Amino acid sequence: MLYSIHRKCASAQLGVIKVLENIIGVKEAAELWGLEASYIKNLCAQGKVKAKKIGNTWIIDRRQENPSKAKKN
Repeated sequence: MLYSIHRKCASAQLGVIKVLENIIGVKEAAELWGLEASYIKNLCAQGKVKAKKIGNTWIIDRRQENPSKAKKN
């Protein structure tokens, strides 16, 4: 039974790690998308980027399309 619990915990930890791989901050998003960090923050505040503000920090989903490309479509 202890082995089963350990496997479940290890599996849950891998799930958390996979989720965290898709999270970036404003600076990394700016570098990835070739945009200014202040512009990224504005997009987050306007809800035009999938993001969540935790304290003073925007947490952004890396998997979404570059917002400057999404506007052109």
